[in-house]
Amino acid sequence: MSGTYSPIPFPVTRRDSEIRRGSLTLQAAERRGSATPSPIPTTIAPVETRERRDSVRVEIVDDNSSTRRVNSFDQDLQRLKINDSRKRPSSTNFEDSNAAAFSLYITNRVNRVVEDYQRNKQEEQRQRQSQNINQDQQGFPNSPQQLSLRRPLASFTSLSSQRSGSYAQLSNNPYQPGYGPVEQIEWFPRDNAREHRTDRYEIINNVATKRSSPVFRRGQTFFMALKLSSRKVDLAQQPLLVVLNFGSNPTIGKSTKVALTVTGEREFVQLDKSEWDIRLHNQEGNTLTLQFSVPSTALVGVWQYEIHHNNDIFYGREDIYILFNPYCTDDPVYVDNEQFRREYIHSETGKLYRGVAKNQRSYKWVYGQFDASILPLTVLLLDRFTEGNRNIIDYSQRGSPVFVVRALANLMYSRNAGPLREASLTAPETTAFDSYSYTGSQSILDRLIENRFQPITTDNQSYIASALFVTFCRALGIPARSITTYRAPIDKTTLSVDQYWGGVEEDATGNDLYEAYQCINDVFFRRDDLVAATSYVGWQAVDPNSSGRGPAPAEAIRRGEIGLNYDIFYFYSLFNSQFRHFYSNTYPETVVSDDIGRLIITKKCDRDEDDDDHEDVTHLYKKKDGSDDEKLAVVSAIKGLGSRRGSSLRQQDLLATRNDDLIVDWLSNTASYGQNLQVSLSLQNVASELRTLVVNFFARPVYRGVVGRKIKHFKRQLTLQPLQRESLALDLHLQEYQDRLDDDYLIRFYASIFVKETNQFWAGDDDVTLSTPKINIQTRTVAQVDNECHVNFSMVNPLSVSLTDCYLFYESGGITNPVYRKIKDIKPGEMLNVNEQLTPRKSGDSRLVAVFNSRQLRNVQGSKIITVRE
Repeated sequence: MSGTYSPIPFPVTRRDSEIRRGSLTLQAAERRGSATPSPIPTTIAPVETRERRDSVRVEIVDDNSSTRRVNSFDQDLQRLKINDSRKRPSSTNFEDSNAAAFSLYITNRVNRVVEDYQRNKQEEQRQRQSQNINQDQQGFPNSPQQLSLRRPLASFTSLSSQRSGSYAQLSNNPYQPGYGPVEQIEWFPRDNAREHRTDRYEIINNVATKRSSPVFRRGQTFFMALKLSSRKVDLAQQPLLVVLNFGSNPTIGKSTKVALTVTGEREFVQLDKSEWDIRLHNQEGNTLTLQFSVPSTALVGVWQYEIHHNNDIFYGREDIYILFNPYCTDDPVYVDNEQFRREYIHSETGKLYRGVAKNQRSYKWVYGQFDASILPLTVLLLDRFTEGNRNIIDYSQRGSPVFVVRALANLMYSRNAGPLREASLTAPETTAFDSYSYTGSQSILDRLIENRFQPITTDNQSYIASALFVTFCRALGIPARSITTYRAPIDKTTLSVDQYWGGVEEDATGNDLYEAYQCINDVFFRRDDLVAATSYVGWQAVDPNSSGRGPAPAEAIRRGEIGLNYDIFYFYSLFNSQFRHFYSNTYPETVVSDDIGRLIITKKCDRDEDDDDHEDVTHLYKKKDGSDDEKLAVVSAIKGLGSRRGSSLRQQDLLATRNDDLIVDWLSNTASYGQNLQVSLSLQNVASELRTLVVNFFARPVYRGVVGRKIKHFKRQLTLQPLQRESLALDLHLQEYQDRLDDDYLIRFYASIFVKETNQFWAGDDDVTLSTPKINIQTRTVAQVDNECHVNFSMVNPLSVSLTDCYLFYESGGITNPVYRKIKDIKPGEMLNVNEQLTPRKSGDSRLVAVFNSRQLRNVQGSKIITVRE
């Protein structure tokens, strides 16, 4: 066939506000609740039709020959349904009986993702060489990515800006014909994407792969045009059949196969708007322009298509991505707040909060959900998990955000399909590129592809899984955010965290009982799977760490409604457990309670400042005025604990009042890494008599959820007169903790106090996190699309020793892919200066995130919002 083709125009339409007549299409859009009703062509008048419930059957009035032809074509479709039913396995083990089909489907999906990834990297290398970047600034051969430039998008005239009747060339590389009844096809990816608000996805027009993958949101319509090989096309005599396939074993009965017939009708004919529909928008000879109606319940992921005509079949090479639609009122993920949609769907950057409750540390993160490799890889991981975990999700359930979110939470550390792997707590880390080196999700997922889909070890850091989960959800169109709860119990099967002390001369026994913080997630949608769905519209808690938990409605957690799906008790325990210290020489047990989950925060909506920009969401999960009676009722009803001695929470523990003679307060100062640290205990005797105290005071490092051996400790006996106040201090010097901390810089101080005269016992702990310096980022020139922008990274070595094995990591959505730089050693007090040349490819505001690591100083971060002009 000839390689020269005429451009196919995008359908020219009028604005909906100009339409004054009753229209089937407009009414259908209103019933679906689409935020942007389907456009109505200016030159096409509605055609009267009789609608039937058969999704592929249309009778044309006053044309008996056409009616007979369409009915004959429907018989072929009925045979197609019968063949699909015969494909269903008789074995109860669905996976085993279809192993070959599963393996072939996943293999093809993996090959497609890897091929596109390699082409993207080749294009980036070509751009790098064309700009003559010095080879010694490109990183090292063992770096995962050596990317400092982003690939530019192809430029072409927007068809939506053309006047009625005008034509414009869509692309310099139109679809190359292969075989079958289709000679040329056009998906109008940019124009459709603009209507669906998916125009920021890079795969829509990928220069490196020379392929456009359309991305649509369900609950709306889109256009597609094709040029048939036949020069004379009479759809009344020879209808066109478009078949859409989803998953490895598509069948019509499971709604994973959709067959749509084009017979020349100019209006949608479906009575049931939960079904796919199609209409002929325009025909000029053998060139057809079709409009598809995607139901708000469509399965989310990759669809593949076939076109049948004249007893021939055309197999399309494009992947059609269908996403959730937060703009459609019929979609469970609908959000009636533009500010929320901007923050929890479209924002490519965010913050993950770490540290401790009284000194939160924000960690900037690039989610990058619109990057060319993110959406294909997200769908691939979801497909792989679906294949092997039909007890959690099936392809036919991929239209429900409940099942999709539950699958995403469980796949994170899945043995066969997960991108992450928990690190061994005993074996030392052997790779230089550790979890604290990541600045965004793309660097992790790129490394996953380069490692042949072997899971990436992340040192059990909860913020890594939480950040990836946000990327996956936002890529699929589900509103999502990361939240951090401080003082999170490790054991979430009970409602208590019990610390046992052996005696006056002994320290606390047992392993670590709680983490200083835990990052989990919130997703926003309506719970259609619950009886009172409208009562649980809003945020749903999800924990993608370890085995995966949720989604659990925030309101159900707050009320303690344990019987609802999913994992309500897990999250109730996470936020509402109580801390108890037991002393072996006292009976009955003396308890000091301290609430777990004392603070739950997330990034403020639509704010991206460096400091003090978090939002306290504790009230969403915990009742501020919750009583002990309410907690006891929940535990007794669910666990049947009563007042048994071995119970997790006893009535006397919750209801008893204590008359302590001693008031104890923690006094800690804020310190930076490299400085001396002091933490004090303030003791006051409120009794009318003298009290003799035995104090045990020590400090331990906390890393990866594990408490290390003691850094320093002392034991002291002192006497307090009535109403006397005394302070005891524990000082830590840099040499004592320098090599004992990880990138959280967290030290936990423990104290126990025994009163000899009354046998009273007090115990507690306090977490302290050390601050680190920040990287200063400055732009030397104005940032403009496709033009070089000079950026400077600087920081001062705050330590009294030289920094060795220094690395700089940075990335920004829309400006640069992840970059990995080896830089020179830095002497004490010396300033680091690194100059880079970046080429933005997208206009607008983008946050550039950088992290510095060395053997002596890790996790030094900085960020800057860069405004890119057209």
